[in-house]
Amino acid sequence: MMEYCNSLLPSGRLPWVMVALWAGAIFVFSSMSNPLGPLSSSVFWEDIGRLAHLAEYAGLTVLVFGALSMGKAWLGRWTGPACLAIVLSFAFLDELRQSLVPGRTFDLFDVALDLAGACVALGAMYGGRGLSRSRLR
Repeated sequence: MMEYCNSLLPSGRLPWVMVALWAGAIFVFSSMSNPLGPLSSSVFWEDIGRLAHLAEYAGLTVLVFGALSMGKAWLGRWTGPACLAIVLSFAFLDELRQSLVPGRTFDLFDVALDLAGACVALGAMYGGRGLSRSRLR
């Protein structure tokens, strides 16, 4: 299936399309005054919001890392730091833009949650790589 999808795009740009779609979804949710509807007024709103930040940016990190790891974008050992820089920049800019939405504010704690989600995803990916290499020996 992935090969078919890749064949529809010039020179395997599917990973970057996936990054753009995921970032677009984050953009859409952060553009809403009440992103989770009735859950936004729940007593668990803060916990749900924190988990949403972690998950959104962990997913974005996995996609950006995958896109950077393919083809001409391959950066070797700098892939992780470059991925983190891209995701953190997006998180910061999205939080700035979100401050223009009625009822929403810029919150550095949200950026920290986004960074935590990115670090968890990178840690899982690098940890998985280490485990798979040690099993091959």
